[in-house]
Amino acid sequence: MTIRLAPRLVPAIGELFGRHAKVEHVDGATWVRLTVTNQDALVAAVLPYGAAAEVVEPKELRARLRKLYVALAKRYREATP
Repeated sequence: MTIRLAPRLVPAIGELFGRHAKVEHVDGATWVRLTVTNQDALVAAVLPYGAAAEVVEPKELRARLRKLYVALAKRYREATP
């Protein structure tokens, strides 16, 4: 699994993804690579951070998160008076 992080989240990598996360800094971007056995836990970890914790791959998990963000946006749009 590959996640691109915003700079503000870099200090929290250990807390968010554990000590086995592999971190790479390339061209000003921070990439986290890790093996995930519980996708639900990862979704719960990254969902609150939106684009600041962008799941790049696998594509299936990226698509799952996209559906969640679209559903949340729709819910908040409908709730706004």
